[in-house]
Amino acid sequence: MRAMKGWIAIVALEESVGASYRPTSGYSFGDHTPHHRHVAVNDLFFIRSQTQLLAIARVQRIEAGAAEKPVQRCPTCGTGQLGFRSTRTNSYRCLYGHEFSQPAASVRSGTEYKAYFGLDYVEVSARIEATELRPFELTNSRQLSLRPCEIDGLIRYIVRRDRNAEAVLKGWLAERSLRLTDDDADIAEPGDVLDEREHRHLGIKMRRGRKTFRDELVRRYGARCMISGCTVAALIEAACIQPEAVPKFNNPTNGLLLRSDLHTLFDLNLLGIDPARLTIAIHPDLMDGDYKSFDGVALQVTNGRGPNRRALAARWDYYQAGLSKAVTPIPHRDGAAATAP
Repeated sequence: MRAMKGWIAIVALEESVGASYRPTSGYSFGDHTPHHRHVAVNDLFFIRSQTQLLAIARVQRIEAGAAEKPVQRCPTCGTGQLGFRSTRTNSYRCLYGHEFSQPAASVRSGTEYKAYFGLDYVEVSARIEATELRPFELTNSRQLSLRPCEIDGLIRYIVRRDRNAEAVLKGWLAERSLRLTDDDADIAEPGDVLDEREHRHLGIKMRRGRKTFRDELVRRYGARCMISGCTVAALIEAACIQPEAVPKFNNPTNGLLLRSDLHTLFDLNLLGIDPARLTIAIHPDLMDGDYKSFDGVALQVTNGRGPNRRALAARWDYYQAGLSKAVTPIPHRDGAAATAP
């Protein structure tokens, strides 16, 4: 049995009504969409606008049909990766630096898919910002409208915030396991297992960061974790301090090299970096474990070339805002301590 996968699906803004379009019946995507072959029945869609999470849905069926898609390309090199700048005479600029006023337009024949949700659709009542979903994405690309995500962690994050979504998700997940069990492995087709391995491998590669961005960070700070000092290359990942800091997303001053587990803690706001002293702060919830040893240690920088202080300050504010959710000790009458539920 194929393991359930999760997808963060981004929908466009309906400017005429000032609200995001909510695809309650299904979500459409084309064969030009990366990962389109991996979407399957029973997968979960986490539907969001440019600003917040809107709904969660489960795929009931997928239909495919012929479609024609308008395509815009660079008239010089033919690439379809274009940027638009409203304040320039040559409004368009392609990935390779060619600038022009209008792209070359054409029509491409292809296949359009629609994942239908049926009744398996629930709107999220809690306010969960789009930036809060970023740590769970398994891709660093900002251009994708359909993004693979780390489903276990994202579900746990949402149910802590939205009780209505919690009840629905529990019902869905009771019918199908999130991961292959030993019994499932005995009857799984080889292709199913391979597909799951490819999905996991994709996630690992994406978490390490884009190669150019990671290489720039290595040249800047050395091939080591800037917190633990770990030098095992396979465990070192490129972490963005402010993922939403466009257009400086890939600027090395907005990045850190972190061991994979510390990268995850940083993304989950369980690890902070004091911008004034460049020291590490570990969330109180983790102070009873092995990570306590990193609390207060200095961020390892080279020749005084540290990360952007303003980016760190903004991330530090976000970390400190989360401290109010920390588990606090409650003293017993006999002097022992318990933890708040």
